[in-house]
Amino acid sequence: MADVRRIVDLYELHKSYKKVARELNISRNTVKKYLHQVKDVQEGLAEEIIPKNRKIVQPSRVLTDLVRQKIHQYLR
Repeated sequence: MADVRRIVDLYELHKSYKKVARELNISRNTVKKYLHQVKDVQEGLAEEIIPKNRKIVQPSRVLTDLVRQKIHQYLR
């Protein structure tokens, strides 16, 4: 939550997604997303900025035999 507060503070200072993103080393889309979520909470359209039950799903990476052979080939 402190990071979101920092995003809001920097945006109020710079009025630029790009400058905030550069300073925090995050994506402009991330800055924009959190600022919109803060606005939604302030307007009563949402209850939370960051949902407590959110799930971050990353696809599993598959190491196929072909990729494994290439890795061993490079290591030799």
